[in-house]
Amino acid sequence: KNYYLIDTRTIISWALLSLLNRYLLSYRGTFMYLKDIIRGEFDMKALNIYIRTSLTGPCIKDGCWAAAIEYQTRKGPAVKGICGEEKETTYYRLVLLGIVESLKTLNTACHVTLYTDCIFIKNMIENGKPEQWKRSEWRKPSGKGIKNPELWQQYQELAERHEIAVRFSKHHDYVENLEYLLKKSIKEFSQEKSKDIKK
Repeated sequence: KNYYLIDTRTIISWALLSLLNRYLLSYRGTFMYLKDIIRGEFDMKALNIYIRTSLTGPCIKDGCWAAAIEYQTRKGPAVKGICGEEKETTYYRLVLLGIVESLKTLNTACHVTLYTDCIFIKNMIENGKPEQWKRSEWRKPSGKGIKNPELWQQYQELAERHEIAVRFSKHHDYVENLEYLLKKSIKEFSQEKSKDIKK
């Protein structure tokens, strides 16, 4: 009887441990599933953002930027074009403005691929510089402040919501569309400046 009782208790213990293990694994799976959803890593939408600017190279003058946001809808692929301008600006600022303003249009976590012909911005993002600057209060290792800190701060805040990759590209399907947006933006910008001068 004693051996029988010991065997029965052992079997019951094993059964309980097995059920507990299954429960914990199930709980862990549910927890990880919810964690992925909370972090926006579950079924994230994929989209492409193409950036083009009216300025290239080192200069400081009035300029415009344009962006084509390519995404999927229930009816199929779609593209949204946006543009903007800035007085006394630079090539790097315009590229950053295009990226920041495009990311602002996204209302859910996404896998974003940025297409730009700006090697500097591409390298800064790929090397994790914005995150490093954030930790050092937007200063370089030398202690000097970085250029365009307000735009990099906005970029980093927006980037933390998404998965972002950057690709160098001068030629793509939206070059003509973006050139049209740039010309339109430049024309409207010039008209606004003319009105300001007349006033």
